[in-house]
Amino acid sequence: MPCYIEKMKDGGTMILCGKLGPHCAVEKCAAVSGFLCDYPVGNGKRCDLPLCTSHAYEVAPDVHYCPGHLTLWNAFREGGGVKRELENVVPFKGRADVAEAKDSAAETVARTGLGSIRVVSQRKGGTPAAPDELVIDVDRRNAVLGNRHILSNHKDETERTMRIEQFEADFRDDMARRGPMFAAVNAIAAKVSSGTKVALRCWCAPRRCHVGIAAAKVAEITGCALPPDAVEAASPQLSLL
Repeated sequence: MPCYIEKMKDGGTMILCGKLGPHCAVEKCAAVSGFLCDYPVGNGKRCDLPLCTSHAYEVAPDVHYCPGHLTLWNAFREGGGVKRELENVVPFKGRADVAEAKDSAAETVARTGLGSIRVVSQRKGGTPAAPDELVIDVDRRNAVLGNRHILSNHKDETERTMRIEQFEADFRDDMARRGPMFAAVNAIAAKVSSGTKVALRCWCAPRRCHVGIAAAKVAEITGCALPPDAVEAASPQLSLL
C-alpha cells in the first residue's frame, strides 16, 4: 500500500497511506499529486508531470507548471522573449507596384480604425509585403511562432498539410494554456487594433502556410477580415481563448 508524506501548516508532517494516486514527481517530495504540469511540449502534448499543491505553480487560471518549466517560462518572459520576437522587425521597403494591390487594407483602416493582418512571403515570386506594413518574420527563426515541424519537400502538398496540422496542434495547446504563442498573438492583435497594418512573413505565401493559423487568430481577436490573398491554413474552428 503506497504512503504519502504531507506537510502541515504548522511545519509538521502527516503520513497518509492508501491508493490516493501518483506521488508528486518533484525530487524528494512524497506528497499526493493533485495536478499535472500544463507546459506545452509540442505535438499537442503537455509535460503532464504529476504535482502536489506545493509544487504546482499556477501561471494562469487552472494552468500549472512544474518547477523546471516555471523556471523556463519566467526566464523567457522576464528576459523579454515575447517582446523581443515582436520588436525584431523593420518596416518593409518593397516595390512600389505592390502598394496598389493593398488598397483593401487601407480601406479597412479608414472604415473601422483597425489595422490589418495578412500573410506574406520572403521568397522571390511569393506574396510580397507592402511598403506601409509592419513585417514580422515568423519562419523557423522565430522561437515562438515559427513552425518547428520542418517541411522537407515544399512541392509535396500532403506533407505540407501534415506539417500545418502539427503546428496547429501545438498552437491549440498553447492557446489553451496561455503560453508564449498566446502572448505573441495577443500582442500582434493589439498592434492591429491600434491601426497597424501587420504582415506575418514566412516563405510559403500564396501557398498554404502555418502562419495562416496565427493570422486567423489575430483576425478573430480584432474583428478584422483576412484579405482574399490570405493563406488558407487558417482553421475556422479555432476559438477565442
